[in-house]
Amino acid sequence: DVGKPFDLFYHGRFDESRPGNNVPVTG
Repeated sequence: DVGKPFDLFYHGRFDESRPGNNVPVTG
């Protein structure tokens, strides 16, 4: 999302590096 900076960080960085490995993707 473009409205949430946290969403971009999670879905943009964690999701690409660790797809639900040990990080709760909820945004």
